[in-house]
Amino acid sequence: MPEPEVFAIDCPDCEHAVPAALVAGYPVSDDDEWPDVRRYGLLRCPECRKPFLVLLQGEVVDRFGHDLTRWQPPVVMFPASGARLDDSVPTSIARSYREAWSCFRAGASTASAIMCRRTVEALCEHHNTGRNNLARSLDALRERGVIEARLFAWADALRLAGNDAAHDVSAEVSREDARDLLEFTRGLLEYVFTFADTFEKFQRRRAARTMGHSQAGQPDGS
Repeated sequence: MPEPEVFAIDCPDCEHAVPAALVAGYPVSDDDEWPDVRRYGLLRCPECRKPFLVLLQGEVVDRFGHDLTRWQPPVVMFPASGARLDDSVPTSIARSYREAWSCFRAGASTASAIMCRRTVEALCEHHNTGRNNLARSLDALRERGVIEARLFAWADALRLAGNDAAHDVSAEVSREDARDLLEFTRGLLEYVFTFADTFEKFQRRRAARTMGHSQAGQPDGS
């Protein structure tokens, strides 16, 4: 029985960098001549033994008369990696968030909490709140309707946790708390950028359909 293919990857479940074995896969390439150049694969983490789905993309190269496939790093399709954000999130904000995840994966929970706070600061700076501290900046976001009451509570909790992590030398941030802070930060960014962007696209599509119906003399429904 041949040895399974192994790919170096960060497990999306346990966040360890692991050599994950390919359990199963199938080609998705349109090129019938090279069906293995693009395929989906089911990998298994050797640490937590959880499965995850990846997209494998490779380039066929000639090695001494033999065609071999040189694979790119796998792209995790499911479950979604906690470090990955939608493209709607501005680069400077996403960079701080990814650094928070990097700290978390390295076991530096306190540093992760501080970077979550910095991500919130970057969010406020992006919206030009013009306030001289983070608490007032968050108030400005709430007053403008950028965030609502529940998200304001999340953002303020991130601010306070980040303050404790940065200034209280006796404070300890548990790994569980650090993960929660990351999830709150992600939820905040998704609401402000991703969901807002998706809703605007939805509204534009509806408006275009309504206009099309009106021009055609058709009722738009109710």
